[in-house]
Amino acid sequence: MRFLFAIIILSFSLGPLWSGEKQNGVFANVGFAEGARNYLCKKCASHVCMKSMPASAKCPKGAIHQWHDLGECGTLIYQCAKCSTIVGSKRIPNYAACPSGGLHDWKRL
Repeated sequence: MRFLFAIIILSFSLGPLWSGEKQNGVFANVGFAEGARNYLCKKCASHVCMKSMPASAKCPKGAIHQWHDLGECGTLIYQCAKCSTIVGSKRIPNYAACPSGGLHDWKRL
């Protein structure tokens, strides 16, 4: 159940760079644009999967986003035990810049 929830959350985060088809209620054949990377704002915890660093303007927590590159987008699902961010990655995401302070504590789902 946690895996399905993570896929649903991940699908909203990945926007147009994510594609896949649903089979028996589960997403299969998940694909990402070549070179897409996970970016997380340390201030507002917004997560996106994009080919290049997103624009810095208009962070809901004030002024500009503080984007950090968590690594290449992929199908392995991780969640940070501290900030609850869920990402799909090719390998364990970067530990730096957890919005909850200090380092991320990634757990594979």
